Amino acid sequence: MTTVLSLDEAKRRGLIRFFPGEPCKHGHFAERYVKGNRCVECDRMW
Repeated sequence: MTTVLSLDEAKRRGLIRFFPGEPCKHGHFAERYVKGNRCVECDRMW
């Protein structure tokens, strides 16, 4: 289970990815990259 974490908290902790707890604009319920706030699944697909 992935813990919900805000972008600001992830930046503060120096993390590469975070899980916002909501789907991206394409409907993926996945982690996002701190740099650019891109969805990991969208990035993998394109």
